[in-house]
Amino acid sequence: NAALKVGDVAEAAQDRLIGLISEKCATVLKQMRGVTAAYRMTNKPMPTRPSTYVNGAMAPILSFSGMANGDSALVEAVAASVCNVYKTMIKELIETVKKTESSLKRLKKQASSDAVAKVTDTEKICLQLFLDVKEVGRQLKHAGVDPNNFEAYVSLWDAAAPEDAKGVVQLSPEETPQKPPETLESGSQETEDLATFS
Repeated sequence: NAALKVGDVAEAAQDRLIGLISEKCATVLKQMRGVTAAYRMTNKPMPTRPSTYVNGAMAPILSFSGMANGDSALVEAVAASVCNVYKTMIKELIETVKKTESSLKRLKKQASSDAVAKVTDTEKICLQLFLDVKEVGRQLKHAGVDPNNFEAYVSLWDAAAPEDAKGVVQLSPEETPQKPPETLESGSQETEDLATFS
């Protein structure tokens, strides 16, 4: 019974740590909503690089992976939680953006019969989100997670990828991941929580 109680405490501590780190990441990921404002009716060119919020969102995972003592299962648990949250955010945002685009198209048709072929704001927004998801994959590599074989990331990839890119994760080798940030400072809440069960 004592052994079971100790095991339960360790599991609860791990769950709490996963929750803490995931929440830190998710808080920064909410900045993805700014992508819509950046491209909606601004005449900006097509995006070519990931958004700056991605590095901040992935920093807690990268920092944790540096102090996880080789516990890849725990790092993957954190990464899976973050990927799932991010996937939900992206799917909701893309759905909203497409509905808005559809409404704007109807208004434009009523105002003018001229049709000009051009890249839509929605296409720019979706491409930016896809570039961001690619960067998440590169950051996961730094954390020791193989995005190509990580189910949670593949699902995230499919949520953002265009139809012809779904199902197969392809991170271009020339797109070098950003240098991971410094590991968590000793004495931080995450360090104390990890020490509880490591």
